[in-house]
Amino acid sequence: MELYKVIELSDTFLDKILGDCSEYLQDYEVLAITKTYNARIFPKSFLDFKEKKLKIKNEKVKIDDKDKKVLSILSDEAILPYYSTAKKIKLSHDATSYRIKKMIEGGIILKFVPVINYASINYNVYCILLRMNGLNNDKENTLKQFLSMNKNVLWSVKCVGIYNVLIYLCVDNAEKIHDTLTGLRRHFPESIINYESLIAYEEYKYTYFPDYGFI
Repeated sequence: MELYKVIELSDTFLDKILGDCSEYLQDYEVLAITKTYNARIFPKSFLDFKEKKLKIKNEKVKIDDKDKKVLSILSDEAILPYYSTAKKIKLSHDATSYRIKKMIEGGIILKFVPVINYASINYNVYCILLRMNGLNNDKENTLKQFLSMNKNVLWSVKCVGIYNVLIYLCVDNAEKIHDTLTGLRRHFPESIINYESLIAYEEYKYTYFPDYGFI
């Protein structure tokens, strides 16, 4: 999908959300993710293990609507047998298997992960929004290393918007939020202009692949 098409779709969805929820919204911010620094299933503080990586050949791969249907199914039920997926998209088992393998080797599918209910194991997810000044290559590499080594970081990305770094922390103690912020200030004493922290206490919806009516 072309970039302008993605932006057009995003604007359409945003307009719908703002229209449907206008009476409940006082303010909002939109951040566009430009780079992922790291992503984990569990924070290292809970379980530090080496994730098995899929074999990626980084070949240039073009996907069609059938591939998008496969991605949509896998985003909801990655453990679904191939024959069940094949039946849903009206392809043979071998054709479906080939398409999934092709998308893995092309780096479209990066990994298969479980969806964890962190609250059930007494963990909470916090979001830290950072506005950093002068985030050049050297500082960005230092930031990426800090986030990779930090045992509380679950997911972190670079953004475009009022904030340019977004970090998800998964902790069993709110004091660890303070420890992470202290570490950021120590490594970047003159770079952090502003920050905001939020706690996610209820998840309404999270989709790994948007449904554009492929199925």
